[in-house]
Amino acid sequence: MKSIVRWGEGVNDQSKPPEFTVPLSVEQLAQLGYFNAVWSQIDFIVTVLMARLAKIEIGTVITMTGGATTAPRIAMLKQLADEQKAAPIVAVCKAMGKLIGHRNHLSHGVWGQYWAPDGSVTPGCHYHLVPLKPILASDLPSLIDQVSEASHHLGLAMRALMPDLAQEGPRNFFFGPGDPNSKPAPGAVKVTTEPVVTNPTDKPR
Repeated sequence: MKSIVRWGEGVNDQSKPPEFTVPLSVEQLAQLGYFNAVWSQIDFIVTVLMARLAKIEIGTVITMTGGATTAPRIAMLKQLADEQKAAPIVAVCKAMGKLIGHRNHLSHGVWGQYWAPDGSVTPGCHYHLVPLKPILASDLPSLIDQVSEASHHLGLAMRALMPDLAQEGPRNFFFGPGDPNSKPAPGAVKVTTEPVVTNPTDKPR
């Protein structure tokens, strides 16, 4: 089966193709990218929460955690929340166990064609730690729902600790040297909060 995304679309003519075809449609690649983009919010909010609960600077948290992966960092956050009786944060940390495994699967696995015992073939992600449990491309919408929910609940906890962030999400995340006392130029913000639609006939979730 050929890759649905042809090599060379938007790619420098001088670059070399990858070793294996990428069996994902453009829409599925967008879903995978969306999952990773929302996961980056989780990494960020976890760091902010650790700093707030420990009453230290974010830079200090980054130095302390070093190269720790997500699972140990969330375990550290849960411990801090336990010590300070922050029950909502503890609950979110507990609920994220399975999702962390899915994130590791998607980040460290390899996408290919899952060849089922009945002879059918479908795009899926193979991960050596769970070789008999692939994540299929059709699983991505459900995982997007789960990671978005985790970001939402962590965001609620962050806003509870930081009253100045009372505005409900989703909202734009601004960074850079722009003046925080002014507003971006009219029309400058060209991002969307529209959900990823899994099929042209599907309604947004």
